[in-house]
Amino acid sequence: MKMTKLTGRAIAALFIVVMVASAFPAAALGSQGTTPIYLARASAVPGVINVAGTGNDVTGDGTSANPYRTIQKGIDMASGGDTVLVAAGTYQENLDFKGKAITVKSAGGAENTTIDGGQAGSVVRFVSGETAAAVLDGFTLTNGSGTYVNQIQPFGGGVYSYNGSNPTIINCIITGNTADTGGGVSAWYASATIVNSVIRGNTASGGGGGVTVVNSIIAGNS
Repeated sequence: MKMTKLTGRAIAALFIVVMVASAFPAAALGSQGTTPIYLARASAVPGVINVAGTGNDVTGDGTSANPYRTIQKGIDMASGGDTVLVAAGTYQENLDFKGKAITVKSAGGAENTTIDGGQAGSVVRFVSGETAAAVLDGFTLTNGSGTYVNQIQPFGGGVYSYNGSNPTIINCIITGNTADTGGGVSAWYASATIVNSVIRGNTASGGGGGVTVVNSIIAGNS
């Protein structure tokens, strides 16, 4: 009977040690002579960050009930694998994916969701070595004026891909953009995968009104 009581106490003591280990750093426990117990953390789950014209970049938190106001804020707050979901409307912005492997997707499709570059640069820039996991899906890109290369001339009014980047553009309409080279899209020492999209009505004073591709490989077509 006495043996049973000691066993119960031992189990209780073990339970207390586990509880303490979960509340304090393992290193602190080790310094007191107790064997550290390491607890596994759950992996981050890709999330959805919401953006809407009615949102607020200061007080918003990216939820559907309290979205951000600008797409760039959504990109800034996103982590790899996240989706920035954008409500229908017109957003006057010049976006930079900042090397992130994220999807920026419209909820209403390209006909109902426009990113207006305001003649202040390329509408969307991929200049930090983005991979194909950097996805832009379902927007009209318009009124872009390009990104200056070596401060000489602007490239890529609608989309500018540079520095080995290879973004994916899906279900987009790229129209009404201007640049010296690549009025619609410019891939300068980079690539871009463009799927189910329309590139029309763009202009370039130097060349490549629709698309300009430099130092890239186009292969395996049929």
